[in-house]
Amino acid sequence: MSNTLRFHHVTKRFGAQVVLSDFSLDLPVGQVSCLMGPSGSGKTTLLNLLMGLIVPDSGSVQTIHPQSVVFQEDRLLPALTGLGNLRLITGGGQDAGLLRLLGELGLAGEGHKPVRDFSGGMRRRVAIARALAADYELLLLDEPFKGLDADTRARTAEVIRRYSHGKTVVLVTHDPHEAELMEAHIVQLPAIL
Repeated sequence: MSNTLRFHHVTKRFGAQVVLSDFSLDLPVGQVSCLMGPSGSGKTTLLNLLMGLIVPDSGSVQTIHPQSVVFQEDRLLPALTGLGNLRLITGGGQDAGLLRLLGELGLAGEGHKPVRDFSGGMRRRVAIARALAADYELLLLDEPFKGLDADTRARTAEVIRRYSHGKTVVLVTHDPHEAELMEAHIVQLPAIL
């Protein structure tokens, strides 16, 4: 496995809009890195490049696999239970561990309820649990704490840190406190890359 995630002279355009221009960055493997910057600075684009959901117009991206992701949207199946959404990732047979993970995220006793009945913050934690339950070497977190109050955010960050220990984590946030909760190395992105 490589010891860096690397963006090498990457340019990425969406139509006439240049989001990244000759952008280079190395992020260490096995650590938590936090990409911070103003809206439009390319944070989510960088995650999408690491996932291979988009490709650079020029330059190259070096990433690692397997990956797990918390997107800005929860992307849950509302008719399934919290546990059912996690089983989609694990294939079943691990219910006790999955229920324990939900409990650690403050959702004890909620695993058998359909997520359509959950609050936004509860859904967010199910999305986080799903990402943590996957088999991954790279965990990508795009604004993972949105909609969580301060206590729940701190508790959730502690669970993420514990479950992702020794893995590579790339966090996107606007909030320096969230980077601090994740014990992340901050990479400040300029307004135009």
